[in-house]
Amino acid sequence: RSASHVAQPRAKCQVGERFMRMRLLVACLTSTFLAAVPVPRVDPSPPPPPPPPPSPPPPPFIITWAAGAAAVAQPLAPFDLPWDPEPLPRNWLTQFSAPLEDPAGQPPNCAAAKTALVGDGGFGRTNNALKEFMHLLEFAASRPASNLTVVVATDRIKKYFPPHLFDWDPLKSWVCISQDGPPPGTLELHESLFNIYYWDRRGHGQDYDEKKYPARGVFGVVEKYPPQQPWVDYHWLHGKVFAQLLLRPRGPLRAGVDAIIRKHGPRYVAIHLRQLEGQCQKRVHGHERVRITREDLGREVTPEDICLASDEYLAAALAKDRVPREWPILILHDGQPLSVARVPQLIKRFGAVDVNATEPLVAMLLLAKSSYLVGNPGSTFSVNMADIRRASGASEASTTLQFGSYWGA
Repeated sequence: RSASHVAQPRAKCQVGERFMRMRLLVACLTSTFLAAVPVPRVDPSPPPPPPPPPSPPPPPFIITWAAGAAAVAQPLAPFDLPWDPEPLPRNWLTQFSAPLEDPAGQPPNCAAAKTALVGDGGFGRTNNALKEFMHLLEFAASRPASNLTVVVATDRIKKYFPPHLFDWDPLKSWVCISQDGPPPGTLELHESLFNIYYWDRRGHGQDYDEKKYPARGVFGVVEKYPPQQPWVDYHWLHGKVFAQLLLRPRGPLRAGVDAIIRKHGPRYVAIHLRQLEGQCQKRVHGHERVRITREDLGREVTPEDICLASDEYLAAALAKDRVPREWPILILHDGQPLSVARVPQLIKRFGAVDVNATEPLVAMLLLAKSSYLVGNPGSTFSVNMADIRRASGASEASTTLQFGSYWGA
């Protein structure tokens, strides 16, 4: 063969070898790259979905004002109860009973008192002591001028109403009080505080059964109840006396109440939770004398609604009276289990505040000075503070209680 014939196949072979080497190099590089790239595993079951986010807390209870005329009406006007009410004239009380021969406008001459009233024993705690003291003052002030009578502030009265915390001096404009026992030369009359607590001078209607409910006498005086005088609002009358006794606090008592009001007020809603040693629902059953009605609530009002200030009941009250939403809600309670259990619920649903007013006098004054009072008609503690508000000019729309028709009235 010629040389050209030999070189031609060799050249073709070399080209083929180079081509093969290129293919091998490409294959090698490809396999190296693929080995470096992770290949996802094919799982026959898909991964579980991520857990759902936690449920948000329930929104605060929404308070909606009633539709129609109420929706365009003005919000509730704030009620302000000032300290230090004006002293009362001497004859302010006698105008509700038989006219007496007292000199008009002249304060009694307490140094000339002839009789001293002393309450004996004990009946109840702070609120009962307040009512007993009020009845003693009312009885003394209603005696004829010829038998000027002084009330002795006994150790029991001073225990619950310490004289260093109250200014009673202005009461001398219409009644006499002795803090140092019966004045010398006076005739001492003693009566049990139980009888004094339940004594009153209210008249009764023509159908009053005196045999079934005989007139209660104190200090040897049995008063035949006259026919009911329709113009006399006895809750107003008693509220005037309560205001004279309580609304002149001094020292740490006034400072403590003012500090709470400055922190949360000056306008605020006060809720009074009272379980009455487990008897609240029994006490208010059939006596649901509150302004919140079936029409406001959308169902019948129950004793439980009143005693625990249920969510629906409270929302209905605030909506009915167009209480401004920015007023904070303060809780005053008796520390009993049902009340304690209800407090965190009110905090969660309404943003309420437990002021922990364990001192009864502080609780009394915070209730009385509230802009809106959610009271308990089965509790005379609530009722007495509502009476102060009533006698001081509060409107009926400033409380859930019906004026003049409380439990036991």
